[in-house]
Amino acid sequence: MNSCLNVIEVPFVSVWDGGTEVESTANVNIKTGEVTDIKVVKCSDDIILCDEQHILMNGEIVYVYEDEKGYEYWADIKGEYNN
Repeated sequence: MNSCLNVIEVPFVSVWDGGTEVESTANVNIKTGEVTDIKVVKCSDDIILCDEQHILMNGEIVYVYEDEKGYEYWADIKGEYNN
């Protein structure tokens, strides 16, 4: 099966400094949870600390996690992680 068929574009939201939301888009593989192609958007220089990241799938928030180096991202599609 072609893995490209499993990849969809979704809203990607990062929450900064206790509530400032920055929205863009990303691709997510609905089989593996891998999140790629996160669109970078210009935002205020005032934001400093990213509190959380999530995608929206079918109107539901799905939290996104990254590896320790910040190179790979994955969505908790199966609810395996706690935020």
